[in-house]
Amino acid sequence: MKNLRWLPLAVAIFIVFTAVPLGMSRDFLAFMAAAFVYAPLLAIAALLATVWLIVERGRPSRRVSIAWALVAIVAAVPLYFVGNRFSDPIRFAFWSPFHGELLARYSSRDGIVTDWDSWGFGGTENDSYLIADHGPAISSNADATAWIKRHDEKCEVVEVERMWPTLYILTTSDCVL
Repeated sequence: MKNLRWLPLAVAIFIVFTAVPLGMSRDFLAFMAAAFVYAPLLAIAALLATVWLIVERGRPSRRVSIAWALVAIVAAVPLYFVGNRFSDPIRFAFWSPFHGELLARYSSRDGIVTDWDSWGFGGTENDSYLIADHGPAISSNADATAWIKRHDEKCEVVEVERMWPTLYILTTSDCVL
């Protein structure tokens, strides 16, 4: 039983480190895995950690390890949603240092810098692009729609998110730019 002391904490660390990447994925299979595998395993791990915490009443050092494991398991839920909400800024933060030459080409001109992401199926595809705009800040979907029209495209804007002072992630629905 002595070797199992760190097992709950090791499981919790694994759960925490998989929560954000799983939340960042827009893949349907990742969503299904999160809903039907990850969430039930999370609930089971939390239940087992709680039971183990109750059973280990007399051993304070083990209780501390298990309590931290329980905190980490519970923290995985908001971390999943943080990963989902901030996926583009997180990806941009890791992507931009390695693509300075591409970003430098768009430092003084407008346009589509790169195809950023695409997801969906069955006629409901979404495509997102990293765009450069040196005009007034794009702060709404209406501003993004005006930007698309200035570039002779006719697409429905789903979302626009500022990444850098002149760089935005522009998401369209059923339209490839």
